[in-house]
Amino acid sequence: MPSTLIGIRDDTVDDLYSPAKQKLANRGNYTSRSVLFLRRAPQLLAAIRFKLLLAFSLLCLAIFLTSRLSSFMGWIPDEPSLVSSPSRGAYTVLINTWRRNSPLKRTAAHYSSCAGADAINVVRSEIEPPSERLRSDLDRLVES
Repeated sequence: MPSTLIGIRDDTVDDLYSPAKQKLANRGNYTSRSVLFLRRAPQLLAAIRFKLLLAFSLLCLAIFLTSRLSSFMGWIPDEPSLVSSPSRGAYTVLINTWRRNSPLKRTAAHYSSCAGADAINVVRSEIEPPSERLRSDLDRLVES
């Protein structure tokens, strides 16, 4: 008759002992969020400091670039305008028009009566040239 070996388990001895489990048992419960937060707090603070430093640097760069944009684009506010007359302080009026002769005549009449207007330039967006009547009406309005 074959003999059968029957094992008896002793509950007092832990067969699954490991140093990591023992260390965990000695330190307390690791599932607590406060303990995890306290352990990760220096890393979180370093990440926040880095992001704030990066945002501040980008803000300083944006301010610097916008302050230099006017000179970079050729906009120099200290120089007098090219369309103004430096001797009288007058200005040139530029009027864009397209097939609207009556508003053009009223606008030219208004700006010709202004004391600061030095010249009036009309830009027409039409293929055919203006009629002689329109030219004479505008000349008459500007000279009066």
